[in-house]
Amino acid sequence: MLLQNPVPYSRSSIQRGRVLYVHHCPICHGADGKALIELVANATDLTAPARWRYGTSDGEIFRSIRDGAGVDMPPYATYIKNEDDLWHLVNFIRSIGPESMRPELVPEEGGALAEEARGPGEDRAQSVADP
Repeated sequence: MLLQNPVPYSRSSIQRGRVLYVHHCPICHGADGKALIELVANATDLTAPARWRYGTSDGEIFRSIRDGAGVDMPPYATYIKNEDDLWHLVNFIRSIGPESMRPELVPEEGGALAEEARGPGEDRAQSVADP
């Protein structure tokens, strides 16, 4: 069964996902998501979905985070217990990937899109750890 992302792709979701990413993910995937750091594990470049081995749909990304991916990535359901937070992390990962693979940004309460539709991943020179 294909999992559908119940969390709207919004600025607040992306920001929540960014907080979770900074706390749990840079040690393997790097501060910019590119995994260009020396480590024992074979971490995935999160900015290049074409090279992902376990799927690129929101549901497949969610499962990879929740259940782990192969022998290199442990399951994070034990660390991130709230399913919505896992979906926020999926939305953040989308935001640092190719613009062509990003969902349309959903307006926040009040209907305004902060900074228009520019995704936080578009400024590749800035680390995802930067506020």
